[in-house]
Amino acid sequence: MVEVERLLLYLVVAAAVLAALSAARLRQQPDYCSEAERLAAAVLAVYQSRGWVVDTFTLDRVVVNSTGLYHPGCKVAARLPVANSTILMGKNRLMLSASGGKVYIFNP
Repeated sequence: MVEVERLLLYLVVAAAVLAALSAARLRQQPDYCSEAERLAAAVLAVYQSRGWVVDTFTLDRVVVNSTGLYHPGCKVAARLPVANSTILMGKNRLMLSASGGKVYIFNP
């Protein structure tokens, strides 16, 4: 009888561990470097076409200043004249627009 109780206790503990692990399943981390590369490519395309793009980017730290945009950890850079300065972090819906030889980056 004691062994049956011990077996049931082990089953309860195993079920609790399984439930905790499945509930705490970690979501996949976004690839910040590919997102920074995608943003740099979009900025370059907007600059060259003198057009505009609206897209969503998930970024961890992209520095934007008058000489371009940079992601220091991923070694991603787009050296183009940018009108505004900011640091982009998190999920951002951005509008990229080119006018007057500069790229404007802002949240619509």
